[in-house]
Amino acid sequence: MNKLAKAIQKFLTASPKRAIWFMSAPSAEFWKRQGEKSVLANFHFAAEKVPAYKDFLKKHGVKDHEKIKTIEEFKKYVPIIDKKNYLQTYPLDKMVSLDIRQTYVLSMSGGSTGKPIYHLSSREDFELFPAGMAAIFDYFWDICSPPRRVLFINAFAMGIWTGGSFGTFVLKKICDKYKTFSLLTPGADPERVVDILEKIGKYFEINWIAAYPTLLKLILDEGDRRGLDWKSFNIKIATGGEMLDAALYEYITEKVASKKQRLSTIFESYGGTEIGAPGFVTPLARMIKLLTIKKPTLSKAIFGNKDSLGSLFQFNPTASWAESIGGEIVVSKNGYMPLIRYNTHDLGYCFSFSTLMEILQRHKIAIEDELDKEGFYKPIFNWPFLTLTGRKDWAIALFGAKIAPQSLQPLINRDERILSFKISDRQEDSNAPQFMVYLQLKPSVNLSKEELAELEKQYSQKILNYLINSNFDFKDAYEINKEIATPKVKIYTFAQGPFLEDAKRIKPKLIQN
Repeated sequence: MNKLAKAIQKFLTASPKRAIWFMSAPSAEFWKRQGEKSVLANFHFAAEKVPAYKDFLKKHGVKDHEKIKTIEEFKKYVPIIDKKNYLQTYPLDKMVSLDIRQTYVLSMSGGSTGKPIYHLSSREDFELFPAGMAAIFDYFWDICSPPRRVLFINAFAMGIWTGGSFGTFVLKKICDKYKTFSLLTPGADPERVVDILEKIGKYFEINWIAAYPTLLKLILDEGDRRGLDWKSFNIKIATGGEMLDAALYEYITEKVASKKQRLSTIFESYGGTEIGAPGFVTPLARMIKLLTIKKPTLSKAIFGNKDSLGSLFQFNPTASWAESIGGEIVVSKNGYMPLIRYNTHDLGYCFSFSTLMEILQRHKIAIEDELDKEGFYKPIFNWPFLTLTGRKDWAIALFGAKIAPQSLQPLINRDERILSFKISDRQEDSNAPQFMVYLQLKPSVNLSKEELAELEKQYSQKILNYLINSNFDFKDAYEINKEIATPKVKIYTFAQGPFLEDAKRIKPKLIQN
């Protein structure tokens, strides 16, 4: 970012109301043009300044990056990167634009795919981000202008992980500016969060809780057990790291929000350690999502299914550029450790603002009228949208910990009795949160009930020990709730239970939905 652009951005974000005016005033066409300019500039910057990316381009046939001048050429010629071919291939000091010793904040993924991924940020990366987030929080909850008494409770896992370290850093910066804001960092501990609300929450106008979706449910259940009147605390919520399904969203908002607040009570972000947080569920996106639940044809048009399975986000294309390639989300972001056309392997699609508005019109939906009915009268952002419908057979999530089926293959595939396996984060009968592991026996293997029970017990302990020692996030998740995180193993004979449909598939599913 050049000095003039930085000065303009600093001026705009200095006032939350000014920042929101700028985010909402420009047209969809403006954001499209500026997004294309930004991603091209970020590409050329990375190609010029980042040694690893220079080498990657050369190996993939891009010898002169300056010849790529249009967004069409960018999409045609710039190769796709991902964890395997880029982040796990090049050394860290070659993936940054400056000397690695200038790193300001280092974040790490939890090793859900077997190897943790590190992401480095510079001071410049963080310079304007807290002010931008303060503006977004003010847009949702009117907390900054004028400043209100707000207690931030960060219940994401603490330590080197993004939700804890990065989130706390941003909140501290916001608290430094707005002297009426306070911060507590209990980590992912439901009982402690409820203790804080009971003893301190009454002194604040707003109690803001940041936590993984599965942890939010445990916090609410713990509060109910103690007889908390949730609505008396004026709860606001920030969440991410896992998909927030419609049932849990309704459960949370019924507990803590009035009807006129349900579009803005929950701030839900999309992102990860590598890509940051490129998107979030705006009140507009939330309204559209709620409409898809009532209208299966609208859900089919947006999510590709009639059951409204998925999340809908908006993203600022000048901060992060998102594309959908082969049904997967590909993100480009700038910064000290830029990533250009990074395949997240999240399943979803991107829509321009205009395209999604046309879809609503075809379904005879006047979106502004729908927002009015919900009591939301603030300006909307004319940003593009992205959907998230899952991960490509990638991982389940428990309290923010990602567990990839591939990470368990070395442990299970050695057993000559086992043909295949699946994992899930839900019990099949009650849909309650639970780490489930399903094993399929080979056709020739027959075990007695006693042998099956013993083998299930052995695998539960074996998988638990393995993940505690290899997946840092899982270890934290286990400490949060040992019962839910302890794998419940169920063994099936060949082509039975969840494996019945696998015979019809070219490639069996490793995630049981």
